[in-house]
Amino acid sequence: MLDTETAAIIGAGSAIGGGLIVAVSNHTISRAQARDARRERLEAVLSELGYAIGRIDHQLRLEPKPSKAEQQVNETMEAHAPMIHYSLGRIRRRLLEPELTELTMTLSKALSAATIAAPRKMLPVLVALTTLMGEFENPSEDWWERWNSARSDYFVQSRRLLGSDGTRRWLRDRRP
Repeated sequence: MLDTETAAIIGAGSAIGGGLIVAVSNHTISRAQARDARRERLEAVLSELGYAIGRIDHQLRLEPKPSKAEQQVNETMEAHAPMIHYSLGRIRRRLLEPELTELTMTLSKALSAATIAAPRKMLPVLVALTTLMGEFENPSEDWWERWNSARSDYFVQSRRLLGSDGTRRWLRDRRP
């Protein structure tokens, strides 16, 4: 009878121990998969934002810079005929710059997704980009310096966050 009880105790201990090992390993695997999924989601969001930043930066650099005379005419019109200035601006944006509007919306969507998905330490970089896009109307040299700095900070922080694997994957996904 003692042998039967000993066998039952050993069997029960083995079953509990085996179940515990399976439960711990399942939990560990599940956490690792969730962490990997979060990292992949973050990588995708930051890649999309990086792509949008690159596209809008390229488009902004193609924009002609107004001369001093054009700036003075615009300022005078804005001061003395604000409705005409506003209407001409709307016509210009709709007829001559539809792709800039689309790019701005793409950037806004990507910034929103990144703001939600990125860790808190990334928020100052995202806020800087958002602020600069809100100030774009007539970019000055100071604006361009701050834009270049914010753009560089974004890529550096993304690289730190994702490491070199994320950078290689982002470059691979962007190849035609």
